[in-house]
Amino acid sequence: MLKNTLQKTPKGESMKGAQKAMPGVDILEDEDNIYIIADLPGVDKKDVNVTLEKDILTIEGKNSRTEQEKKEKYHAEFQELDFRRVFEINEEINGENIVAKVINGVLRLTLPKKKPVKKKIEVELN
Repeated sequence: MLKNTLQKTPKGESMKGAQKAMPGVDILEDEDNIYIIADLPGVDKKDVNVTLEKDILTIEGKNSRTEQEKKEKYHAEFQELDFRRVFEINEEINGENIVAKVINGVLRLTLPKKKPVKKKIEVELN
């Protein structure tokens, strides 16, 4: 249903050499939806972009420092990094109704599944 394309982006370029992080994700499924839950500590919702182009779902953005964190440091381990995760979805997902929310540094995507078409077809007599 959902293929995680960890190694390459849709255009085929490798993420090697780039200052990009790949946030950890959990992928869950129930009867009606697939859920992607991504850990994005310190990331504000304005710094997250989620896009769907054809069958490619992309999560990207940046974790940025606050003004206070930009002051002179004696020791720093926090890095400003761009992040990106790319997933290939299939035709069973209703791309028009995907919902994304960021709460307390966790991005939650809900990808609704398309409902199967059930229709009774009348048989005509000639």
